[in-house]
Amino acid sequence: MTGFIGVHIGAGCHSEKLQTRYERICRLACKKGIEAIRSGKSAVDAVAIATVVLEDSQYTNAGLGSSLTWDGEVECDASLMDGDKLGFGAVGAVSRIKNPILAAHRLCLEQYNHLSLNRVPPCFLVSAGAEKWALEKGLEIVEPHSLITEKSLKVFKKYKKRAELSSERNEGEPKVVHVTLKFVEIISILICCL
Repeated sequence: MTGFIGVHIGAGCHSEKLQTRYERICRLACKKGIEAIRSGKSAVDAVAIATVVLEDSQYTNAGLGSSLTWDGEVECDASLMDGDKLGFGAVGAVSRIKNPILAAHRLCLEQYNHLSLNRVPPCFLVSAGAEKWALEKGLEIVEPHSLITEKSLKVFKKYKKRAELSSERNEGEPKVVHVTLKFVEIISILICCL
């Protein structure tokens, strides 16, 4: 069987100085996904395993160290689709699930379970409801502040200040924020053949 696993470091702009580190993280994620496939796990399992590597790295925009909301909070999203069985699972705006992809993975797998009274299992949960469900399923729940890194907080403060200054200069005009980024956008997609 041939195929590939492709990953990237997350949405947004990323420092060109850290490109080697980004590539190392992406290679590790691909490697873990390939190992999962070779050990007999499904493609859906491999995607979740590879994504956990990305979520656990403070250098990606996923999970630990991800971009913060306007209020300086962590809110992560994750989704997963099984192309063979057409199952889907997703979580949104979660702050306490250590690895949101594991919740999305679990929701996807539970689509194949039949519930009593012809009920349909949930496929997309958000915020506190998603966190409660994840806790009930035994997934790791953490304090939101543990997902905020020094780097993500520094970047948040920098760009929030720029946005606020821009808004102050435009009093009376629509609050459109123009921020020039001094980073090179890198889409680090590594394709690893199986």
